[in-house]
Amino acid sequence: MRGVFPGRDRRALAALLILLILLGLAGAGMMLWSRSMPAFTDPAAAEWMLAEEPPSPGSGEAGRRAHAEFKAEWFRRWHALQGWRWPLLDGGRALLLFSVCGLLGLAWLSGRSWRDLRTPSSRRALLLLAASVWCLQLPAAFWHHLERLSRRLMPRWADAAALEVLLAVVVVLGLLILLGMGWLLLRRAVLPVGLWAWDGTRPLRSGLLTAGFAMLGLLVLHDLLAQLVSGLYLKVPLGMAGFYLVLAGRAVLVAPRPASLASPPPMR
Repeated sequence: MRGVFPGRDRRALAALLILLILLGLAGAGMMLWSRSMPAFTDPAAAEWMLAEEPPSPGSGEAGRRAHAEFKAEWFRRWHALQGWRWPLLDGGRALLLFSVCGLLGLAWLSGRSWRDLRTPSSRRALLLLAASVWCLQLPAAFWHHLERLSRRLMPRWADAAALEVLLAVVVVLGLLILLGMGWLLLRRAVLPVGLWAWDGTRPLRSGLLTAGFAMLGLLVLHDLLAQLVSGLYLKVPLGMAGFYLVLAGRAVLVAPRPASLASPPPMR
């Protein structure tokens, strides 16, 4: 540890290491605790509710309103029946996975300073990482949907499957937009660059870009926190990788471009 972070930074690393270990232990404890908790506060009432069928929406406004009111009331009563088994299990998994990813990151950093962190080595590698993080949202969402079905946490008539299909369409269209914007933004970039790059010759531009990416990073961190709270554990490493992509994107756009490059290098 002494060779990685000198002085005050070394103490910060030790604090981060302890925090990650404590989070991992807390996650493991929540998973063990979940075994003693019920899935439903009233299993008989849960079985009865799962057998209920909503009224047909029909073609009129009154039928659609009755259908919507039934669903709203049904889910209100359904959430009241939920026990703590699955929230504790999924929350524990999310914390444990966050801890493991953080510890792996510290192990990868071993022997280097955090000041030496860099972007991916090429534009293709950066785009591939971004596309992978984006596309893996879909199987993660499907996996959590299948888990809910296996735990009997939703009725047969729930339209959650339709939402997953809509998510698949959004992922495909979003991937095309992501790759197109990435190519436009990276076509003149020279990689790799330091993750904390700053162009001292154009401080205003560097500051504005950093402020914009800081707001984007806050959104990613908010989403990561939401995944931890909601127990969507498979999306936790994707959120952590997404935050790294925000830092890398800022560095690529802020880093000064060598004056010797009169034209952008070929994509690699």
